[in-house]
Amino acid sequence: MSPNDEARYKIRLVPKDGTFIDSGTAITSLPPQIYRLVRDEFAEQVKLPVVPGNATDPFTCFWAPPQAKPDVPKLVLHFEGATMDLPRENYVFEVEDAGNSFVCLAINDGDETSIIGNFQQQNMHVLYDLQNSKLSFVAAQCDEF
Repeated sequence: MSPNDEARYKIRLVPKDGTFIDSGTAITSLPPQIYRLVRDEFAEQVKLPVVPGNATDPFTCFWAPPQAKPDVPKLVLHFEGATMDLPRENYVFEVEDAGNSFVCLAINDGDETSIIGNFQQQNMHVLYDLQNSKLSFVAAQCDEF
């Protein structure tokens, strides 16, 4: 999340088991302590009421005005030598249900390993260079191919 006081929002995403980029995992999962930091900061900045408990599990969702697209904080993942600047649709989704509107954070808490899932990799060219042990990614408009 990148508001004015940038240093306050830097969260180290390198738990003891590292971070994996996995196209076979749908949603990013973070170790619980890191997830709580991201979720709590997101909630503080989005300024919408949190939907309680089991109603939207496993996602953290917020009540939103009907048909609205509320402002959400920017989410940027910093890796050694690279930055993944996620567009809104790669970490937030909206739900309309029975006249209620929700905006949900598309990140879950998991175990002690950070996994960047394919929802966060949408509209990106991701290159797995196994021979050189490198990963690269660049934003792309994949629906235009």
